[in-house]
Amino acid sequence: PGTSTIWDSYETFLERSSALVGSPEQVIEKVHCYYDVLGQTVLTLGGHQRGLTRAQFTGSLELFQSEVAPQLRRSIPDPPWPESAGASS
Repeated sequence: PGTSTIWDSYETFLERSSALVGSPEQVIEKVHCYYDVLGQTVLTLGGHQRGLTRAQFTGSLELFQSEVAPQLRRSIPDPPWPESAGASS
């Protein structure tokens, strides 16, 4: 109530938005789609506790840290870093 959305269903939102929701395998697969299509190698995360207990919220962050992040680090290369402005050639 009082808000609008461009998504016609929750399923469409999960499929087409940038939300990373689901099992570790589903999240890894979605991040790989971004990498495969866009070459995205940097991921910035935020979290929303709304509707979750503190334990559920921190549990989801810990799950990402233990199951998702290590797999992404192994499978997606680090971006190339430019030489510092003070480095000589």
